[in-house]
Order: sequence, then C-alpha cells, then structure tokens
Amino acid sequence: MSKKHRIISATGALLAICLLASHIFTFGEAQGQQAGPADKNAEIKKLLKERYDELTEAVALLTIQYREGRVKFETLAQAQRDALKASVDLYDNSKERIAALRKYLEAVTQMYDMTDVMFKASKVSKVATHQARAIVLEVRIELVREELKAMTPK
Repeated sequence: MSKKHRIISATGALLAICLLASHIFTFGEAQGQQAGPADKNAEIKKLLKERYDELTEAVALLTIQYREGRVKFETLAQAQRDALKASVDLYDNSKERIAALRKYLEAVTQMYDMTDVMFKASKVSKVATHQARAIVLEVRIELVREELKAMTPK
C-alpha cells in the first residue's frame, strides 16, 4: 500500500471513529438521559450569564476603541443596548435587576460624559452625544420600571 493510500485510510478510519463516537453520545442522550426542567433552567441561567459576560467584555473593549477613535459610537451603542438586555434577562428578581441596572446606569453615564468631552474636542459629532444621552435615558427608564415592579404587591 502506498503512503498516500495509508494516509487516506488512516484519515477515513479516524473519521469513522469520530462519527461512531458522535452517534454513541447522541444515542445515549436519546435513551433516557433527557434533561428535566431544573436542568434546562440551569442551562438557561448558565447561557444567560455567559452572554452577559461576553457582552460586558465587548462593551469594555469597544469603549477603549471608541475613546481611541477606532470604532464609531453606533457600534458601542448597539453593544451597550445588547448588554442592557442581557443584564435584565440574567437576574430572576427585582432586587438583583435593580442593582444591575444601577451599576449599568453609572457606566453609561460615564460613557455619555466621555462622549460629551469628545464632542467638545471635535472628535465626535453632536449626534453621538444625543445617542449617548438616549442610552442613559433607556437605562433610567428600565430602572424606574423595575423599581415600580418591586413596589407593586403581588
């Protein structure tokens, strides 16, 4: 057997092993190892946390890039809106959501202040300051809504 045929055979054998392992794993899950509601809820919570962490990191990096003039405000603004949604989705009770929203409000207020300074230095347009202010207002609205929910008897 030539070297080329041995490589093809070895590659084929490896592929077959991978496919078999994949089938066995999938078959094992289908044969009674179904996750219950508690497992699914835990998985959702884990995924929500992972999404929140990823978006928080993206916002931090984009903020640096925005300050350096490497990304447009719109890119940062969309990431912040996504992170806002992720922070609200992550927490199960009003107390946790309120704390997260207050922290987030502080961060977007700082971003607005930075954008205003950049506008005054002619580094960004006035549109960016309006958009930054709109994000601050979005977070404040979410915070007040959450505080209202917490005050409403159930």
